[in-house]
Amino acid sequence: MDRRDRRREKSANYTRNEKHLLLDSILPYLNDIENKKTDAMTVDIKVKSWNAVATHYNNVNVKAQRRVSQLKTLYENIKKRTKKDVLTYQTELKSGEPGKTSLKRIDDVGWRLIKMVPALRILWKNTILMKQQVARNKGDPLTLDNDNDSLPPVVPTLTTDNFDPSVIIKDEFTPHNQELTVEEIPDMNGLANEPHESPNFHNYAIPRNETAEEATDNADINFTCPDDFSNFMSAMDKELKKKELEKLDLDIQMKKLELEFMKGKLKEQEMSIKFQQLEYEIKCRELDKCLSDRSNV
Repeated sequence: MDRRDRRREKSANYTRNEKHLLLDSILPYLNDIENKKTDAMTVDIKVKSWNAVATHYNNVNVKAQRRVSQLKTLYENIKKRTKKDVLTYQTELKSGEPGKTSLKRIDDVGWRLIKMVPALRILWKNTILMKQQVARNKGDPLTLDNDNDSLPPVVPTLTTDNFDPSVIIKDEFTPHNQELTVEEIPDMNGLANEPHESPNFHNYAIPRNETAEEATDNADINFTCPDDFSNFMSAMDKELKKKELEKLDLDIQMKKLELEFMKGKLKEQEMSIKFQQLEYEIKCRELDKCLSDRSNV
């Protein structure tokens, strides 16, 4: 890193290491944070997860304490910026431009986020399919072995239950307690390699290198690009709407179950009230009988 980069990093609200620390803190709670459901239980879990993220972040970065709202805003801004750059790259591909400018704007934090967040990973896979289709339309042979825009390696989806840093470090990732090192950013679309500083804390989420062929084999979508780009994007839009409808259907079913549960509780309370009324009537009759017996005596 040259002096200009150091000056920019010091003058920024968040340094590169702070952004990596945020992603390190989010990783164990990624499923809960990225859950799109809006029911009360999911919202409560998400709030607790963000509180845990803020606690871990502030325990490590004691010199610059951040509130939960600040960390959430930073995370959302990084996601929006990365998604915008990938979509701009897709537009450049469709317009026949080289499509290198937008990729230069994605830093190592953005690439790492693409590896972590499922929605961004799928978006990047679709971008690779689009680039392959562009090559077919031009009649250029495209081999994945030489394609530097291949999908970044997969980051395992973790939860608070199955999160075990020691296993991750042993099997998939580099040690998180190592000294500050310099790594090489993968050469994306012919861009020059630029060394960056790895954070000196919990970088166990940075996975090992993977070839483009392996990454393509690991793709979890089974989709064939049509010749017409409009049909391709229309099919993707239909698939997205289908998933949204399925999600709405599941939410409706959940609400129905909650309603049935509330009906059961209400019926139970009604039975309890009737039982208490019956007990009251029995005691009143017993009292009347006792008073009647005394009056006869």
